[in-house]
Amino acid sequence: MKHRTQVFEKFDQADRYLMALLKEVEGYSDAVLDSKPAPGAWSVKENMYHLVKAEQLAHRYLEKKLSQPANLEPAGWKSTWRLWRLQLAFGAPFRIKAPAVVNPEDMPDLSIVALTTQWQEQRKALRDFLAAQPDLVFDKAAFNHPLVGRLSLWGMLDFFSGHLRRHQGQIRRTLAQVAKT
Repeated sequence: MKHRTQVFEKFDQADRYLMALLKEVEGYSDAVLDSKPAPGAWSVKENMYHLVKAEQLAHRYLEKKLSQPANLEPAGWKSTWRLWRLQLAFGAPFRIKAPAVVNPEDMPDLSIVALTTQWQEQRKALRDFLAAQPDLVFDKAAFNHPLVGRLSLWGMLDFFSGHLRRHQGQIRRTLAQVAKT
């Protein structure tokens, strides 16, 4: 029960970061949010779509893996070590290339309202999915991050928060360049 509580506390934190980001982009037009600061750079909406897509794929992966939780390894020191390495990567001063599967190049033409709604619905669906899981899954290395490997559900949500904060910096820099008046 302790791990379940910790996971949902981490989920609440991830939701607070999401709400803060959505508040930051509130009031900007779709034209500004679609603008790229340089050729090959991502727009604000492409950054956001990348984040939504990563969370959707994580959810889909969990649906498959948690259908047989007995097959999952416990989240022990290896999972903690992997999460620590991931947190170091978030602080790195260099770019980390996104896996092709979460590249926003296939992003549909979405308004900021539609993209925000999609993200909030995805978060709610994941929260509902996790709430329906038995206690034993909350101590398993259930999530497989493409860069570092298996993490606990708590680690996955910590990844969501760190990932969002890293892109939030990119979003801020983009807005500073494209929203000049």
